Amino acid sequence: MDRREWMGSVLATSVAAGLTEAAPKNTSDKEIAADGRYPVVPLERESIRIGLVQTRFRSIDPDNVERSRKENLAYMLDWIDRAQQDSHHDVLMFHELPLTGLSMTWNRATILKGCIEIPGVETEAIAQKAQQHRCYVIFGAYVVDRAWPGHFVSATTMIGPDGRIVDSQWKARNIMGALGGIELMTTTIFNVLDRYVEMYGWDRVLPVARTPIGNIALSSVQLEPELFRAFGMKGAEIVLRTATGRYRMADMQGAPLHNGFWSAVVNNAYLPDDPQGLRRYWADGDWRKPTADSTNVLTTAFDARGNIVAQASDPTEQVVSFTIPIAAHRATARQPVVHAELYRRSFDAYVGRYPPGAFLRRQPSTVEEAAAMIKAGERWRR
Repeated sequence: MDRREWMGSVLATSVAAGLTEAAPKNTSDKEIAADGRYPVVPLERESIRIGLVQTRFRSIDPDNVERSRKENLAYMLDWIDRAQQDSHHDVLMFHELPLTGLSMTWNRATILKGCIEIPGVETEAIAQKAQQHRCYVIFGAYVVDRAWPGHFVSATTMIGPDGRIVDSQWKARNIMGALGGIELMTTTIFNVLDRYVEMYGWDRVLPVARTPIGNIALSSVQLEPELFRAFGMKGAEIVLRTATGRYRMADMQGAPLHNGFWSAVVNNAYLPDDPQGLRRYWADGDWRKPTADSTNVLTTAFDARGNIVAQASDPTEQVVSFTIPIAAHRATARQPVVHAELYRRSFDAYVGRYPPGAFLRRQPSTVEEAAAMIKAGERWRR
């Protein structure tokens, strides 16, 4: 099954469940009900055990792409075995880029060489491990899609215990303008929004996978509370997030606190012999002294009230385990309570700093060019 066939099967499943229309149209979202409830599929168990796999971050060698990507895949497969060795997990989740890593010095051509395809060689190997251990496996990756020539996306993918791809969710947006003279070149939903909606429909803009272990949203977005509010409105019961290097605890903790879902963030580990590890985010290379804009580097899980229920002991490689009583959660869960009538006029009148669609006509070749393209469309003026 190629990517186009797989996406078609996802949409067909949604249509069969009454979750979206067969022909995508710019209509209101049909998954947001008027009575606080949300669509589900029956649960197959009362609770689920999740293992957050905090492993190293190692970038591919641009001169030896195939070899280094195979090495990263083998490393990931080994950690799936290790994570299941002492205690079975229903779900194993890795960080944002375990297969490719990232360097801000790479140009588009280099990144495109290192990307994976979904489905592809890597997902087939991971699927075999998922079947072997009877678990879901979730991971982030840079992905190329034949339906989007020249683009690459940051996608978080979930493979089921039957070896099938459950879902692969694009990153919704980057933090545009936050990095000064550089900008991520990733194609996100936001910067190709109109074409994305034409191809997949509005439901896929804020995707929630309705699975037998719960309604799951996947994201690598930070500092966008409205996004996670919307996931809650669509019935997300579990929001699993990836990070690279750092994140703000208030951002991660606030999402479940305000919206009533369980959540976790998986960060990459720091290895003393890894020059591309996390040292650059810490003062004097010490993770206990975070820099001014880095409040946490540890993989963490939260309950539906924002309480920390599990956390890595330090930034080294390890598995962080926790259990979600998903049946008990679903029995009382509803959409988050939002007094939308108070705010709707302000949201309708608001004009965002950057318009969507910046990468529709062409894609930047470097992080500097990406920043220039984003800045060229800026609506706000000083």
